[in-house]
Amino acid sequence: MLDPGAVYLDHATLSPSLRAVLVAEYRTREIQARALSGGGGAPSAVEVRALVSRIADFAGCSTDEVALMRGAGEGLSLVATALRLQPGDEIVTTTHEHPAALEPWLQQARRTGVVVKPVTLPSPISGAAESVGRLVSTVTPRTRVLAFSHVQYTDGTVMPVKELCQFARERGIVSVVDGAQALGMLNFQLRELGCDLYAANFHKWMAGSPGTGFLYVRPELLERLEPLEPHRLRDLAAAPGATTSTPAASAEGLPNATARLSAVLPYAWPAWSGTSAAIDFHASVRRDRIEARVRELFLYARLRFAQVKNIEILTPNAPGTWGGIFSFRSTRVPAPELVERLRTQSRVVVGAVDWGIGQSAARAAFHVFNTHDEIEKLVQALQRVLT
Repeated sequence: MLDPGAVYLDHATLSPSLRAVLVAEYRTREIQARALSGGGGAPSAVEVRALVSRIADFAGCSTDEVALMRGAGEGLSLVATALRLQPGDEIVTTTHEHPAALEPWLQQARRTGVVVKPVTLPSPISGAAESVGRLVSTVTPRTRVLAFSHVQYTDGTVMPVKELCQFARERGIVSVVDGAQALGMLNFQLRELGCDLYAANFHKWMAGSPGTGFLYVRPELLERLEPLEPHRLRDLAAAPGATTSTPAASAEGLPNATARLSAVLPYAWPAWSGTSAAIDFHASVRRDRIEARVRELFLYARLRFAQVKNIEILTPNAPGTWGGIFSFRSTRVPAPELVERLRTQSRVVVGAVDWGIGQSAARAAFHVFNTHDEIEKLVQALQRVLT
């Protein structure tokens, strides 16, 4: 659904919804509208379970480990709010976390006295060993949470998730992974990563509907998390002094994590109905082929960027540390200005990111349906801007 005259390379911000996703969403909205006169329109427990099961199969976990969210940010916010930490407990994280991932922890620090310890990771980083070493060296006996991104939205670094989660598990530390930039780009199974909590969305690399995502919860952690909107899916026992419980839809028949944590509202169901269409697309193309394609486009871009003067590449080059996100900056033009000039002068759309420690960059994100020709247009546009 993109303008054919533009080169769109900003999938790390938002991918266009697939046509099949838009069709499914429209049809569900139409069905809901027709059902209103009969008092219906809300999804049944059977429909919700079927969707959650489909997501779980795709992500590589069990149905009861998936809670539907309105995006990765909602899942990460829920975790930061719902984990019952004590004053002085430490959250070790990095300087590359998205504001939606970092701000909830900072809010808890202001409210409850927990300590947030962001670890500075360089761009580009030398390799997985440096990532692990810097994070591990920051952990103390007071560390309770290790929070980091599967793929950093800033410089595109693919983090060593398995190694970090194993380290955390061995020490009783809860691992929280932001997967917003990984699901739909990389071929992985959650059960193989070993994380405790993993948040993702469907509106970036999955090309699904905005406002859809999920939170993976390892079963042992589920009872430690309190729902943010408990009235949405389950009937609550009356609070002390109250005469009635909060009116709510029943959670009977729903998967465990969704029943406890999700806030799936009837008016949001059409967006969810497009999720299966997005999963169908990725399954038909195959996740391993999608990952191979975006990596191949990345390699081509790195090769072509070697011919562009006054450009510094921030995405690492070590094996296993990069995917489909290519971050760079000019030594002559600030990143926001560079991005704007590429858009207005050449109709090449890339993103601009700033991660709060004096680091900013332009960011190209290559999806399976991008081409070598589009990378050529990006390179030519850069050469015009920087000449």
